[in-house]
Amino acid sequence: MSYYPPKYTSPNDYTVTWKIDGSPTPVSISCHRSWSPNGSDRLYSLVQSGFFNGGAFFRVVPGFIAQWGLSSDPFLNEHWDDPIADDPTGVKSNLKGTISFATAGPNTRTTQLFVNYADNVQLDDNGFTPVCSVVNGMDVLLNLKNPTPGDTYGLDQDAYASQGAFYIDSFKEDGIVDWIETQVTPYPQTLKGDELIETCGREMTVKSPDEFKLNFHTSYGDFSASCKRDRFPAQVDRVYNLARLGYYSQNYFFRVVNGPRISIVQFGTNGVPSVSNVYNYQSPGFPTAALGECGVIMPQPSVEVIKDPMESNKRGWISMSTSYNNDTGTTWNATAELFINKGDNGLQLDGKLFVPLCSITDDGMNVVDMLPSYGEVQELGGYGVNLGELYHYGNDVITKNDTFDGMGMLYSVTVGDGEGGGGGGEGGKGGGGGEIGDEIPTSLGIYLLLLVSLGMCVWGYFRKKGKNDNWQRVNELVNEGNDDDDDDEGWEGMGIAMSENTRSFSSS
Repeated sequence: MSYYPPKYTSPNDYTVTWKIDGSPTPVSISCHRSWSPNGSDRLYSLVQSGFFNGGAFFRVVPGFIAQWGLSSDPFLNEHWDDPIADDPTGVKSNLKGTISFATAGPNTRTTQLFVNYADNVQLDDNGFTPVCSVVNGMDVLLNLKNPTPGDTYGLDQDAYASQGAFYIDSFKEDGIVDWIETQVTPYPQTLKGDELIETCGREMTVKSPDEFKLNFHTSYGDFSASCKRDRFPAQVDRVYNLARLGYYSQNYFFRVVNGPRISIVQFGTNGVPSVSNVYNYQSPGFPTAALGECGVIMPQPSVEVIKDPMESNKRGWISMSTSYNNDTGTTWNATAELFINKGDNGLQLDGKLFVPLCSITDDGMNVVDMLPSYGEVQELGGYGVNLGELYHYGNDVITKNDTFDGMGMLYSVTVGDGEGGGGGGEGGKGGGGGEIGDEIPTSLGIYLLLLVSLGMCVWGYFRKKGKNDNWQRVNELVNEGNDDDDDDEGWEGMGIAMSENTRSFSSS
């Protein structure tokens, strides 16, 4: 058993997803250590330990912030009560959708967080340093239940912290608060941006294993796919190298078509425009380049490649996206984009040179089926994503358009049979994680834990009694000024404030 609480060093960039009770759309946040190193390490450690599971949004101030970060277990609230040092301000502003730690003064950040409902730049000079920004599910956060309408104080944080579930569960049962139901262990991003551009020339010629697994980590859950090189070596090698280099990290499932003839999910446009320009957006004349060069268009397969009817474009198989010319019977621009067959599309696609490369294993299609559709892409007459803009502007086309809120995000695709992405299992260390304290024998650890728990309960009772007046004073300061308060026909063309942990500020 490890000493508690654990202390990790967070990855430089990572994503965390929370499932909010009652909402089909998960909330995903992208976190960056460069914004707030101490805050990022604390948040990553809290998430890895499962601290936020079951935690309620106990304070909602419309037009200002929503606040959470107390555990249903009083023991955890006590053990995480040691504050962390402040980080420099000015790196990132408290704009709408950013998430910061609440604070009661200098060097007092512990566990409580708030999401900015608006551009709250007035908070920047008061020590509130953003750690993350919402990339999916902002509409879910904007529609959280307000447990205290007309009162910006929120629920009694003293009672919540000291009593945990005994206090908060009645509010959950009565439908007064929303809470975090489950979380997905954070996955660090791998190579990106300039690193990918510099790497591709050296690394794209690596031959894939004859058989390997791809692990997909998404905002709607994880799934795996089994790949075979003999399906079409050139394309399988390309997918293998793109995955292991991190090209598919932070991509969106930008095209979900649920038509009567074609049913697919498409992805593979990198969120960084400069990367897509190299890997995925080449002119028809580029196939003369060597296959090892990044972005080179794949050679055209022959119909004979699809020999086994069991390995056609049936439900669960993944193929490389390309444009097919009905007049010439040729393809010309297969580079990096892939699609998942949601239905049995073999009759429509097998003869058009779409070669299935990998098959999704076990019950992974349950995750794929949850990915939401926003209509056909605009280039094919729909109201969904504009592909030209996606290539040119990257993920901003999606993240800055409320229409696409909740769109499925692909955090990473990793190679191998293990748990990829470095996220680790539930409560695991995960990639990029720092060191935890030395190990001690399990039986002794349990005894000490029980002894400490009893002591904490006694100590916490008397300690909390002395906090009430101070918490009330802080909330009064905080609240000054806050009283107002498909069509598938185009397939051939595809693709803040909180009790003691809050500094006094207002929304005005």
